[in-house]
Amino acid sequence: MVAISQTPLESHWVIVLCGGRGSRLGSVTESIPKSLALIHDKPIIWYTFLSLYKDGFRKFIFPLGYRGSMIEEFITKEFDELDCEIRFMDTGEDTPVAQRLHKVSSQIAEKDDFFLINGDTFFDFDILGMYHFHRRKNALATLSSVKIISDYGILIEEGGQLKDFSREEEVSHFTLNRKKNARGHVNSGFVWLNKEALKLIDLENCKNFEQELFSKIIKMGRAAHFKIEGNWFSVDTKKDLNTINQKEGNQMTLGKRVQETKKNLSTRYSYQSRYYGDVNELKNSILKKTIIPHQVEVQPGPMGGDICWMKCPYCYGHTAKDLGERITPERYVDIMTQIAEGGVKKVIFAGYATDPLFYEHMEDIVQVA
Repeated sequence: MVAISQTPLESHWVIVLCGGRGSRLGSVTESIPKSLALIHDKPIIWYTFLSLYKDGFRKFIFPLGYRGSMIEEFITKEFDELDCEIRFMDTGEDTPVAQRLHKVSSQIAEKDDFFLINGDTFFDFDILGMYHFHRRKNALATLSSVKIISDYGILIEEGGQLKDFSREEEVSHFTLNRKKNARGHVNSGFVWLNKEALKLIDLENCKNFEQELFSKIIKMGRAAHFKIEGNWFSVDTKKDLNTINQKEGNQMTLGKRVQETKKNLSTRYSYQSRYYGDVNELKNSILKKTIIPHQVEVQPGPMGGDICWMKCPYCYGHTAKDLGERITPERYVDIMTQIAEGGVKKVIFAGYATDPLFYEHMEDIVQVA
């Protein structure tokens, strides 16, 4: 059993920009969209989607463009059984970002925050922390910056003296010629926005979305800056694609996040959690068949511990099919008895909506209830 805890991110939309042609990838994108370029035999968008899902997002908008039907087909086939709301909207092949957002913005409620990202970037950082930062700052936009590895050789000076030479040096900021005392940070392309911000510019006629909107919000004093501590890698060119493919699969820029997600979601089940503290509510849910109560975690356990005493096959590394086991109605009698006696503080039903293994006991469960 895998129960994904609820987070504030579940109620917010994430918009994944994936409509561009990716012309800088050359022949790679002649027959496929950029988001489907392969990294270790998986499309970029596969890693993007699973990373967002792992972080807690459940509501996705894909403004489609160049060969968008291929993206929709892949995501639908790969992730249709996850507990997500996914909306695909055709926004045109050569449509600027501002116009794409104009076409999908009606999906977002007024004054709601949403997360905007590029669908061609690998990442592993604290998105929830960025969201809380955005809320604390009461910002219309929270922009994020990243450290990058320089493509050029770096001459290192200290006190006006040349001290060293280095290649592939990590750079956190730049000195600007036009503003000697200012620092320039690299924009990650990941931003939390409040929908109210979109009213500040004419999206239908905007030519440079980031320049026009972000500059305006910053000058209003309603922007925040979140510095990403984690992994970030943008795939823009063939060189970038080769670089990320040359890394070992378990050493990729995404870190362990996607590896964990691949393992946890390999069955492509639908996850949902429900909490019951009232035995009558529990019984009614079973009678109405609004839950499939074959996967149960009970806390505390019989000895007051945190580990579920049920030891269902899915939790303990096997499947019922492998072991020839079936969870019996007697176990549910024990559960409901403990609840009725006040011995159980919380019950979690993590329903696998697509799993047929334990349905045979449903009528017995109803009789017990």
